[in-house]
Amino acid sequence: VDFYIPSKKLVIECDGCYWHGCPTHHPERSWARDKDRIKTDRLEALGYKVIRFWEHEINNMKILNI
Repeated sequence: VDFYIPSKKLVIECDGCYWHGCPTHHPERSWARDKDRIKTDRLEALGYKVIRFWEHEINNMKILNI
């Protein structure tokens, strides 16, 4: 888990395109996406809301003004 907000039971994951098998940039690494899906399913079963961002989405966020 990259970020956790206990009061909201919110988990935020920031997934690197290579290591987590981004379907846009690394579709050949689908096994990594499967592994993340299992983790998300387990967290949701425990009552957490999970939000995932791909590396390229974070890099393209205009709100950061970087």
